[in-house]
Amino acid sequence: MVIFKNRYKIYLKYSKYELKIINNAIEEIKSEQQKKIIYLVDIEDMSYEEAAKVLDISLSQVKMSLHRARKNLKKILEKEDM
Repeated sequence: MVIFKNRYKIYLKYSKYELKIINNAIEEIKSEQQKKIIYLVDIEDMSYEEAAKVLDISLSQVKMSLHRARKNLKKILEKEDM
């Protein structure tokens, strides 16, 4: 389960029900790296550079993985009609 540390930002945008769906959708992403990147950049609000340092990968890998993660997340959420 993904833990939202910046809860105040997330709660301003989504209801508890929507947060649960988003959290479950992130968990459905198969790639662990994509899960980590979407968490760091989109939930923790890290820059791409910071995420690259934390994960010890290149900046281009962060951008590519984040693009793929968001694409996968969108597909999963569309199944949920969100």
